[in-house]
Amino acid sequence: MRRKFEFDNINTLRLFDDIISEVVVKCPNIKIELNKEKFYFILEANEEVFEEEKNRAIEIVKSYYPNIELNETEAFDVYRKIVYLENLDCANCAAKVERISKRTLDHESIIVDFATTRMIIETTSKELIDNTILSLHFMN
Repeated sequence: MRRKFEFDNINTLRLFDDIISEVVVKCPNIKIELNKEKFYFILEANEEVFEEEKNRAIEIVKSYYPNIELNETEAFDVYRKIVYLENLDCANCAAKVERISKRTLDHESIIVDFATTRMIIETTSKELIDNTILSLHFMN
């Protein structure tokens, strides 16, 4: 079973890291995936222990920061595509590509690495991955 928990009223990475590191230590029976850009985490465990571990994780979060608001939603599969960018000449250009992509694409994570000339796109939309790759190919 997988569930996604989004923090509504948290805006600092340090607080997010402190809360999640405590959940990781005190809830060893669950797998935790993090997204530090959008401040959410995904809990995954088998059905027998999921509810108990989920409630323990929520108690830990609330005890750490009582005013926190958590939204629980279904966790979808994340698709990843790696695109190699040709003629990427400078780090500023890589940063610009990353910034524009983050503004225009529905994504979980986008990273443009100048050193390896790779663009890594992670999203819950398989169609986005397929269509983005097609549109990038024909822009050339």
